[in-house]
Amino acid sequence: MYSFGILLSEVYTGRDPYDGQDAMEVLRLVVDPTVEKRPDVKPGSLPAPISLLMRECWQSLPELRPPFEEIDRRLNAMDTELTSVNRDRKSRASKREAQASSVLNNVFPAYVAEALKEGRKVEPEHRDIVTIFFSDIVGYTAIASGMHPAKLADMLDRLYTKLDELSEKHNIFKVETIGDAYMAVTNLVQDQEFDHTKRIADFAMDAIVAASSTLIDEEDVSLGTVSLRIGFHSGPVVANVIGSLNPRYCLFGDTVNTASRMESESLPGKIHCSARAAALLVQQAPDIPLLSRGRIHVKGKGEMKTFWVNETTATMPARRTLPTGEHSPLSAHGSGAAATANGAAATAGPEAAGEGSPGSKVMVRSVSASSSRAHSMREAIEEARSKNEGGSRGSFRKLPLEDSAPHEAAAASLAAGLSPRAAAEAIAAAEAIDAAAPGPGAATLEPSKLPERV
Repeated sequence: MYSFGILLSEVYTGRDPYDGQDAMEVLRLVVDPTVEKRPDVKPGSLPAPISLLMRECWQSLPELRPPFEEIDRRLNAMDTELTSVNRDRKSRASKREAQASSVLNNVFPAYVAEALKEGRKVEPEHRDIVTIFFSDIVGYTAIASGMHPAKLADMLDRLYTKLDELSEKHNIFKVETIGDAYMAVTNLVQDQEFDHTKRIADFAMDAIVAASSTLIDEEDVSLGTVSLRIGFHSGPVVANVIGSLNPRYCLFGDTVNTASRMESESLPGKIHCSARAAALLVQQAPDIPLLSRGRIHVKGKGEMKTFWVNETTATMPARRTLPTGEHSPLSAHGSGAAATANGAAATAGPEAAGEGSPGSKVMVRSVSASSSRAHSMREAIEEARSKNEGGSRGSFRKLPLEDSAPHEAAAASLAAGLSPRAAAEAIAAAEAIDAAAPGPGAATLEPSKLPERV
């Protein structure tokens, strides 16, 4: 029994009981009743039940030592308990690993997460066409300067939690958040070739509504709710993981810069997109209203034709709306453009907005033409201009009539309820006329001259 106690100390400490000591001196001290030398076992170096059993086994009086039957019973009980403890430890470790894997899969695409877990280098990935979303909070600097950091963090957490839920709903990959900026992308980590722009547009409309229900400060409702400014663009990108310590999944290419510019040139409560994204949206979601903003100067890009998404017209109501008020995307700007689109749709006639036979021509009339319809379009545009006077970025403000006409014809075509193909052709025709800088009169494009894909 004494020997069993010594064996327990060897098994659990992993060393000889009297390592490096003189054997004869050790024996003398072991049998000396005034000393009763025993192996030096540090407290906490082995489980408490084992430590107690070991010390009972090397008692100096044999009658105080437990019999083998009791030892067997106690070891079996300890085995059952230890098995349960080990099972719990393994379960907790498995849960921690699953949580870590889930976080990794949320931060990175699945194939990137697997490569990082296996220690492999991630190769850059190129995509010919994606749609990139950017949003920021209107007046964020003022909000941040007048609010305690903890409350600011709480506001962002409440807002981003809603946007994260919407990104899962629309199957959009969230790239990152930096301060008040939220960046997301489609058709990158999954193949979404036929609806990637539609997904972003739907996500953007829902994000506007979600932000309008997010209080800036839950303890001070007088501060109102969050207002977003949103923009998106479609084009090619390269994606790669940068860095080894706290690696980041980053997107590179002019598409990223242009999408960011669409957001910075947007207005409170509005969704702003490039002409290329608008053309794709017409193909993928013809029921989402688009309104031409005309040509604007974009920092680093020069003059660009851009569009407002989900703007209301008489013939095509917005898919998602906010209550009228300060944060409503319909509360300011664009009313003149909508009136113009309605006027143009009413006066352009079937030859300008309808779909003809395969050999028919797509007509986009200049407002300076001498016909009565062109005269009506001129009046409609002038009316829109007068309504937009004083606006910060009205759809037609500071544009000559010759520049406004193609955009208005495109908006009129959309408002007239054309098919995706016909509306896309109208946008393409408007772009072609702008590029050619036509003089007075009607401009005509043969269908064969229109791009196959817009």
